[in-house]
Amino acid sequence: MSIVSNILAAPQTPWSVSSAPPGRAAYARLSKDKSKKSVNVTHQLADIDDHALDTGDAIGQHLVFKDNDISASTFGTKPRDGYLDLLDAIRADLVLEIIVTEVPRLCRQMADALELIDLSKTTALQFVATTDGMIYDLRRPRGRKAFRDAVSDAEFETDQSSDRQGKKKNKQAEAGAFHGGQRPHGYVGAIYEKLTTPDGEVINGRLLNPGEVGCRILEDEAAIRHECTQRTIAGETERDLVKDLNKRGIPAPGGGRWRIGNLRRWLLGKRAVAFGTFPGPGTRVHKDKEYAAIWDAIISKEDYELMVAAIKLTKKENYNGRPKGRAYLLSGICRCGACGTPMYGKGRQRTDGSYHRRYGCKARDNYGDKLGCAKVYRTAEPVDLLVWEQVMYRYDTPEVTAALTPGKDRERLKQLVELQTKQRLHLESLVSDYGAGILTREELVIAKQAAAEKLQQTDAELAKIQKVRAVSIPAGETLRSMGERQGLNWKRQVISLIVDYVEILPGHPRGNMWNGYHFEPGHVKIHWKF
Repeated sequence: MSIVSNILAAPQTPWSVSSAPPGRAAYARLSKDKSKKSVNVTHQLADIDDHALDTGDAIGQHLVFKDNDISASTFGTKPRDGYLDLLDAIRADLVLEIIVTEVPRLCRQMADALELIDLSKTTALQFVATTDGMIYDLRRPRGRKAFRDAVSDAEFETDQSSDRQGKKKNKQAEAGAFHGGQRPHGYVGAIYEKLTTPDGEVINGRLLNPGEVGCRILEDEAAIRHECTQRTIAGETERDLVKDLNKRGIPAPGGGRWRIGNLRRWLLGKRAVAFGTFPGPGTRVHKDKEYAAIWDAIISKEDYELMVAAIKLTKKENYNGRPKGRAYLLSGICRCGACGTPMYGKGRQRTDGSYHRRYGCKARDNYGDKLGCAKVYRTAEPVDLLVWEQVMYRYDTPEVTAALTPGKDRERLKQLVELQTKQRLHLESLVSDYGAGILTREELVIAKQAAAEKLQQTDAELAKIQKVRAVSIPAGETLRSMGERQGLNWKRQVISLIVDYVEILPGHPRGNMWNGYHFEPGHVKIHWKF
């Protein structure tokens, strides 16, 4: 049996308690092997094993170290556990010689090379050897220089490779090409022919779907993207969407369950968004710049901007880590019939321990200044019920239907999205002009403020259109059925589109009952916008 076979089955750190004399150590490393065609760590160890047997003493089981799928360059982020174990063995005076297939497998940074040279002065370490016959004597000046030169060449090649890759990615982005990586949700991934090596290892063969990777749309996943976009535009919260998708067993991108946070990031990603007209190419984003992609978009740019506006409108504040939602439907919409002051939720604890939800006129504002009369209060539930019933009835009138027709604002929406894009580009160009010395700092501040105000006006108008489109009722649905599924925020958007304010008149219901409440409907007056 070969030494390699023995080592792979042996514990990795028996050297920590060993009293063996200094010997030869093997180190093998592979950065990445996506295609599974490179010489892997096992093959490297086999080459080192053969070299050791041909040149003298074999390598002990306790002195073989390996790192798989880990970079040794400055761009690597994973710790090299096998290399760190090798350093510990060197410090324990167990290593006389390190054998590798090539120097870059051991070091790609000059700092690592200098550390090994320093260790050779205080430990038993003396040689670094490669399987092609190179031997570096770290205790002699010429050997140290040759080792530093070899590592310097590896470091230079890494820098050059990184520069080449950067330029290549920039050109790919400008051409709108797929950048690789994890399969993008909504599009097909790479499909490889599966091959089996003589030793039983399964590797990837030729690519079976060239031209389709990251480009051809998967209709079932695209339908989920469409659905979540439209439901977000309609005012549904991220929490509700996550709960529904997980309940239906629909996997998140990359598999697993949806979570609050990753759903929003997925929706805000621009890959599946039309770069221009829809249907048309999607958007390739690289270094914060956008290019027309070679793949087709799944959603339009207009729907994307509406969704962004909806997310901003429905975003909730956090209170001690918990989402803080609206508790009163008509808070601020109701007004006191005695003094005209807006009424807000002013619940109270009853003597029997129950909680009484009610709207009330505020006597003073948050600064302590006098605000209203504080004489008019009304139980919240019957007011909410009465107003919502009247709103649902009102939505059936021709005037409201005409005002809320989705197609009516399509052209203006397109204009706003185009204007918004130009204004954002203008803001970026101002910063570039300042950097180039065309604008002074004072000129930049003035110009940027003016441009930001115009962009804010565009965003505000876009938000208004979103509010109207948010209550568009899908085919087969009614306002009543939608209201049963949606939360208070969505209902409030619906109400605010056609209700100016709700006046709560002074008065006591006496013995009057309405839908199980002591309530007088005549004391509530709705002021309509239409």
